[in-house]
Amino acid sequence: AELWAAIRPLRGGLEWQGMQLESEATHKVTLRYRGGITARHRLTLGGRVFRILSVTDPREGRAMLEVTVREMGS
Repeated sequence: AELWAAIRPLRGGLEWQGMQLESEATHKVTLRYRGGITARHRLTLGGRVFRILSVTDPREGRAMLEVTVREMGS
């Protein structure tokens, strides 16, 4: 589906998760509410692909979603 969204870069880097080095979130995406978006999905912008790390409804009003993502290949 094609959705309206605003994308904002976050501080990138690496962190330890258990015994493995993992990438942190690289961007936060704000979009109009759409049910069913989960970490199984991907977001794309042009040729860029983002893996969803978490999805929250910050005001619990089903108006907007905040999605933390990690850009694939970064």
